[in-house]
Amino acid sequence: MTLESNALVTLARQKVYLKEESTDNDTILEMLINGVSSFFDLFAERTTLREQAYSKVLLDGNGKNRLYVPDFPINSISVLKESDVELTEDTDFYVYSRHNQGYLKRNGGLWLAGQKNIDLSYSAGFKIVEKIYFDTGITEPAVGDTLQGATAEGVITKIVITAGKWGGTIKAS
Repeated sequence: MTLESNALVTLARQKVYLKEESTDNDTILEMLINGVSSFFDLFAERTTLREQAYSKVLLDGNGKNRLYVPDFPINSISVLKESDVELTEDTDFYVYSRHNQGYLKRNGGLWLAGQKNIDLSYSAGFKIVEKIYFDTGITEPAVGDTLQGATAEGVITKIVITAGKWGGTIKAS
C-alpha cells in the first residue's frame, strides 16, 4: 500500500508522532492516513485539500459579475480567457477566496453568458507546510533521529477546516 496524493501527512511524520519504530504496521498506518485524508476531502466536498494546478478548466459564463471556480482557496491564476480573449488580473477581474468558496469578480462588467466560454488555468488548495530542521538539513526526520538543537519555523500545529454543505467544522491537532 502507498499513500494517495491527497494524504495530509507522511508515513514518516505519523510514525514519529506515534513513536513507532517498527515497519510491521506501515500498511495499516498508510490505510488509516488514506482513509482520514479521504474523509476530510469528502466532508469538505473536494477532490483534495492539497494545493494543485488545474489546466484549461472550461467554465460556463453566467452573465453575472461573479464566476465561481471548482476549487479554493485560489492561490494563483496563470491564464484566464473569456471567449478566447486573455484577461489580466487586477485590471479585468479580481480574485476572491472567502466563505469557503473561490470566485472571480469581473471589474466593471459581467462575465459573458455562454457554455464553456471561460478557459481557466489556476492553482488552488491548501499548502501543506513541511517542518524543516534548519541546523540538521533534515526535512523529514526518521524514527530515532537525534535532532539536538534543531529548530523549525512555520509549523502548523492545528488545522481547522470549515466547509461542506452542512457548515460543519473539522479540527485536527
